[in-house]
Amino acid sequence: MANMNMLKRQHEDILNVMLGIRGTVRKENLERDAANIATQISILAGKLKIHLSTEDEFMYPALLDSSNSELVNVAKEFIGEMGGISREFAEYKDRYNTKTKILNDPKGFLQETERIFKILENRIEKENKILYPLIEA
Repeated sequence: MANMNMLKRQHEDILNVMLGIRGTVRKENLERDAANIATQISILAGKLKIHLSTEDEFMYPALLDSSNSELVNVAKEFIGEMGGISREFAEYKDRYNTKTKILNDPKGFLQETERIFKILENRIEKENKILYPLIEA
């Protein structure tokens, strides 16, 4: 089983990167800040990749082998949901991982950033409030 404190810390790191991106975007000087934002999106992608790999390699296999049927069912639900979220984030990252891409569609970038960040925040909140407490019970 994965270290729960490490997974929670990874959540905090992911949320902090998103907070930084939002703060930079709100400065309303996208042309000046686009390169930095693109770098932060790549950093966010790396943190998400590490977090998801940790869950996939260590946490979910242990949960699926659990004798607790509720835990197994919740794990299956979370696994199923994450595939779509991962694909959506990968598409977002590929669309906006350079200054040029951001500046070619600033309105779309702003809308898509808010949409994908809400999806990620909701997922993290769901893991923190439903999955992790169930594991720790």
